[in-house]
Amino acid sequence: MGYEKGRDLGKNLQGRAVPIQVVKRQGKGAVGRYGNEDPNRVMHTQQCEIDESTRTSKKNDGSSVPQWRKQQQEKAPKQQYVYKTLNDVLKEHTTKFHNKKSSGPKGEKIIDMTEREPRILQNYNSIRTKQYDNEQVLALNELTHNLDLIIESCEKSMIHSH
Repeated sequence: MGYEKGRDLGKNLQGRAVPIQVVKRQGKGAVGRYGNEDPNRVMHTQQCEIDESTRTSKKNDGSSVPQWRKQQQEKAPKQQYVYKTLNDVLKEHTTKFHNKKSSGPKGEKIIDMTEREPRILQNYNSIRTKQYDNEQVLALNELTHNLDLIIESCEKSMIHSH
């Protein structure tokens, strides 16, 4: 056992029984996907050519349907988009809205319940208006003084920084 000059390695100095042959892996490099990859297995070039020819014939045969599908589905027609210019859109909308009859006040009664007392309004635009009759304006002298001090300090820091 060991190495002797002119002979191979191994217990009986026999070396490798089958030399390593380089064969391109099928597919996209998936290990073990296409069967056993025994390094001692000899794959003849004729067998490789036969496998490749059967593989290409299977790919070319388009009549076979995958087994998991019950029936071949029809593809939906491709959507077509219509591009309109600004003038087209304006014409379309003006004809839509001008054909409608302008309805006057329907006599709807709108009740605003956001305040203490409910207000009855005639239209939705009057919701924005707010009544300040009953509210008292509070005098916040301390708060205004503090705000003035903060503003002055900010102005001073801006002057010193420039």
